[in-house]
Amino acid sequence: MVMIVVTLIGSSKQRATFDLVNEKLTRLGYLVFSLGVWDAPDKEAIRSLLESVHKGKMRLSDCIAVIHKEDGSIGEHAQEELEYAKKLGKAILHYNSVGEWCGVG
Repeated sequence: MVMIVVTLIGSSKQRATFDLVNEKLTRLGYLVFSLGVWDAPDKEAIRSLLESVHKGKMRLSDCIAVIHKEDGSIGEHAQEELEYAKKLGKAILHYNSVGEWCGVG
């Protein structure tokens, strides 16, 4: 069985949605990379490290799943990650706020 590797990107304020998407994709047989640190008191102090680790996950992935905010947008940081994924030539999946896959880009 060949597993497709996917990294989730989006706002860390949407942890419940990240967990839901992670479970859905895992049940479909995907190997899922998600955020590793959520609300740590030193998160800002280690932001550069976290960004480096997350970009490493993206490089190892076959595709990227973008988790949109409730208003349908994505944040500035997620947009930067999306642009990075595009530069890497990764397939892009979009997951909207009503729980649907809303496009591939």
